[in-house]
Amino acid sequence: MKKLIFTLCAVMLFSLVGYGADYTSNGSGNWSSSGTWTPSGTPDEGDNVTILSGHTITLDQDGKSDDLFINSGGSLTGQNKISIYEEMDISGSMDVANIELFGSPANIDGVVNVSDKFLSEGTDVTGSGEVTADSYDFSGGAQVFGSNPSGGNTYYGSNHWTGGTSNVWTNSNNWANGVPTITDDVTITVGTNDPIISTSVTTGALNIRSGAVLTIGDAGQLTVNGTLTNNNAGSDGVVIKSTVDGTGSLIHSTSGIDGTVERYLTKRVWHYISTPIIYPASTYFDDLSMGLTGGENNDQFYRWNEVLDGWIDILNGADGTGTDPLMDEEVFNLGQGYAVNYQLGDGTKTLSLSGEMNVANKTFAITRNTSATTFTGANLVGHPFTATVAINTGADATNNFLTDNSAALLDSYESVYLWSEQPGYIGDRDDYVAFNNASGATFIEPGQGFMVIAASNTNLTFNANTRKHGSAAFYKDSDDVSRFELRVINPEEATNTTMIAFIPGMTNGLDPSYDGGKLFGNPDLGLYTKLVEDNGTEFAIQALPPSNDETTVQIGLKTELIGQYTFQPKNIENFGEEASIILEDKQTGAMIDFSDPSASYTFNLDSQGDFDDRFELHFKSVVGINDPNVQNENINTYVSNSTLYVEDEGAGKGIVSIFNMMGQQVLMESYNGEYNTIELNNISTGQYIIKVASDGSVASTKVHIE
Repeated sequence: MKKLIFTLCAVMLFSLVGYGADYTSNGSGNWSSSGTWTPSGTPDEGDNVTILSGHTITLDQDGKSDDLFINSGGSLTGQNKISIYEEMDISGSMDVANIELFGSPANIDGVVNVSDKFLSEGTDVTGSGEVTADSYDFSGGAQVFGSNPSGGNTYYGSNHWTGGTSNVWTNSNNWANGVPTITDDVTITVGTNDPIISTSVTTGALNIRSGAVLTIGDAGQLTVNGTLTNNNAGSDGVVIKSTVDGTGSLIHSTSGIDGTVERYLTKRVWHYISTPIIYPASTYFDDLSMGLTGGENNDQFYRWNEVLDGWIDILNGADGTGTDPLMDEEVFNLGQGYAVNYQLGDGTKTLSLSGEMNVANKTFAITRNTSATTFTGANLVGHPFTATVAINTGADATNNFLTDNSAALLDSYESVYLWSEQPGYIGDRDDYVAFNNASGATFIEPGQGFMVIAASNTNLTFNANTRKHGSAAFYKDSDDVSRFELRVINPEEATNTTMIAFIPGMTNGLDPSYDGGKLFGNPDLGLYTKLVEDNGTEFAIQALPPSNDETTVQIGLKTELIGQYTFQPKNIENFGEEASIILEDKQTGAMIDFSDPSASYTFNLDSQGDFDDRFELHFKSVVGINDPNVQNENINTYVSNSTLYVEDEGAGKGIVSIFNMMGQQVLMESYNGEYNTIELNNISTGQYIIKVASDGSVASTKVHIE
């Protein structure tokens, strides 16, 4: 009986002292208020406390807890004392009179300000945050971020920005410990100047303090490999700039971080845009301060509905007069593309989108309405990230948009289609421009929308691993693919283009993601080719195998205007000196050498229509310019400081020829001697082929000349 009574008493005692409660904030409020916490009650010694993001807890009396966790965006404030008996982990902020730390560990990645005393009984403070106290009482050799603290000083867990000299990130005088390396944790504090990134920068963890602003310039690229923390800085804490020269790029993986992403637009020109910001379902276009003015003949804002085979007028409603807009009914959807035209006034418009920056993979439903009469399967989409995205294998061999979505896109149209209208943008024309795996390295900027052609009703995938910094919105990197781009100019001087690329492994038939069907966006003018092994589709891009034999490509031209037209080579890349490119007009019998970049052919059309059997391009000896092998081991060539050095340990005399990547000879000189120099001051910067003929053999190599 006594044993039973003892056992019951022990159980009752254990239940009274127990392990305490786990309190989590359910909103902002006072520490002492039971309604502030879940479960209801007031935390005390033995309890664990978590303050969630967005919640501010006022320490209206001295407080106690075993564990104290303050999430990023959460805060504890009040001029009283907080005593922590076990673990402390602060990712948000704390502004109190006194801290007593009796347990361990103690990690601070946020900001802690103590107006009186910070006491620690032997526990080090670690992390990447910031601590300020009027006095420190650290016993047992305990330290703050590796330092022995003294009263009135601020200590940082990472290299921090001071901004004492300028706003330039790469200026060491703007940092407490010099310019950060790619592995350094970094803190951006409020300084004399706020930092601006205008180059490529990589950091470990990045902490932005309240009141500080980090700007990624239009040419800036920032990769954060650790946690990105925006301590109450809000959308103004991170700003990604966009100008006529480009848009900044940010890669990070921390969810819940706010920022502002700009998109530069030219007025009175159509642009396809998208959002990298996650907007709540209750945040309508009317809430975003987009600066749109509705009404007939005013600004325009649309989305494309493939199922209905038409444009939905969001700003001005079904009748286009602004009497029934959808601005207060629709929201920016991640993955959706939109068409916008700021009609009022000339000049430019910079659209600013603010809120939580998306870092997660996104799927977006696309459709294929087989009864559509305009663009069957065409869907206007947009990538949902704050960084440039790799579109094709040239940009990233594995992690790219086209590879991820090969099954979702129609085989003849495995490309992305960007609207081009602004003069000088891509080809000076109003039409869609296709990019695929035959195009060279292609990246798309944040906030860019584009068309794709769905194979069926399915999902499109935007993977976060396709984020990769590119140097421009539509950046073509140099490679060894032979490409020929043909341009036509109509009587009103509008232009249109089509491209043929010669790539090993291609066929004369359909090569999905290398052959790209033409999406006709200009009703007056369209230039295309037919596959050598015609499948009935008109192509913007055609990929063919390199060959020494003649390859004939059929050119098609759709026109609505009568008058004078001109064909010109727009771009010639990587054709060898032996290559032949001939344009044939089968109606007049004209044969024009289009291997000359300055060539042109002018002709007249006395009727409208689709001219699909009049013009041909004949290619011969197209084998590309690959990295050549040295064929004479006695000859060595290299370039340094605009000087070509030729070492000939054999015959000691020969002829040097230099060719550009279109196969044109730009220099030829003879030499006589074992060691020779040739000045290259009159040769433009670029890639060249150097061939040295000596003693009956040839040595050739590819070099970069500056």
